[in-house]
Amino acid sequence: MNLKGPEGKSKPMLDSAFLSAAQLRSLAPPKLEVGQRYPLPEETARQLSIAMTHEGDAYYRMYPASVTQAKLEAEVIAVTDDRVEVRIAGTLEGKKKFGDNGEMEAQATFSGLLVLDRKGELQSLLAVCAGRYRNTRSNGNNTIGGLLEWRK
Repeated sequence: MNLKGPEGKSKPMLDSAFLSAAQLRSLAPPKLEVGQRYPLPEETARQLSIAMTHEGDAYYRMYPASVTQAKLEAEVIAVTDDRVEVRIAGTLEGKKKFGDNGEMEAQATFSGLLVLDRKGELQSLLAVCAGRYRNTRSNGNNTIGGLLEWRK
């Protein structure tokens, strides 16, 4: 089975983003009311940087410490008897140095949906990340795309 993309360069990658219990709780809105808007803490948003990685190679992976900007906003868009839906959107940017071998920069938009129960506990997360990266070893900008999925 050939896993390379149409240009023969891209390969699918599976990896994990790790959130502490406190970071998981920070995804919940202060009030479970439609229209409630709130920023996600930068510390939590940084953990989603794995979606900005273009390969499974740990050398090129964008780690949370490499994120230079993580601005994600959330808004409660629906509340029912048993669930709360929250839309998240924003941008992630990062820069990673490779010693004497140059650096990599990445910018991406992030959009997703959180589903919580009526107690505010996360039940699922589905998000996409799309953008570009550039490193001193490649020619020009290259596209990146990531999908984050989590279910309780």
